[in-house]
Amino acid sequence: MNKFESLEKKLNYQFKNKSSIEEAFQHASFANEEEGLKSYDRREFLGDALLDMVVSEYLYQKYPSKNEGDLTVLRAQHVDEHALNAIGLYLDLDPYIKFRPQKYHKNQVSESMRGDVVEAIFASIFLETGYQETKEVILHVYQSLLSQDEDVFTGQKNYKSTLQEYYQKKYHKLSINYQVYKTQGPPWDCIFYTYCKDGNRIIGQGFGGSKKEASQMAAKDALERLKKKHEQV
Repeated sequence: MNKFESLEKKLNYQFKNKSSIEEAFQHASFANEEEGLKSYDRREFLGDALLDMVVSEYLYQKYPSKNEGDLTVLRAQHVDEHALNAIGLYLDLDPYIKFRPQKYHKNQVSESMRGDVVEAIFASIFLETGYQETKEVILHVYQSLLSQDEDVFTGQKNYKSTLQEYYQKKYHKLSINYQVYKTQGPPWDCIFYTYCKDGNRIIGQGFGGSKKEASQMAAKDALERLKKKHEQV
């Protein structure tokens, strides 16, 4: 049985050495207590450099009129801890990550740990295949995530990502979806009304001048309802 099947599908890549990829998921707290194991630290270092290169090249080609300062800001938004954490959640990495739970609050994977593993995975692919194929995997992941949430790399408050992360930690599932249930007004001045749903159950609703804004407001409403139930988000 291939335990990486779901991850490989999202990456659009099959690992060539399943035993070697294990290193990408081993936090130092785990590796240091098991003889012969290595942590993901070195691969994280390599993956960080790879991401900078791939994202820099991508942004340079996508925005030919932007200056160096603008591109630097955009790159930071695409590779910072928030962005890498969002990628880790999209890839559903938590079940694979090995660490010593007693050393971490609530025995949960932290945002920084999740981001480190993202970088280590990309480094592992590079070590197997080289730069070009790794670049294709990275761009595939970024574009897949953007197709789900256009605001994920804007650096702005993202209620949808916050809600998704909460469900991942609390219920260990990725079941949030959004449904436009009504529109009002002419096409050039339309208001969208959207449900935020956990499977088929409505947990929030919102409206806005675009589908994107309406879904963000629906996620915000869902988060506020959770807080009213005295659940920590």
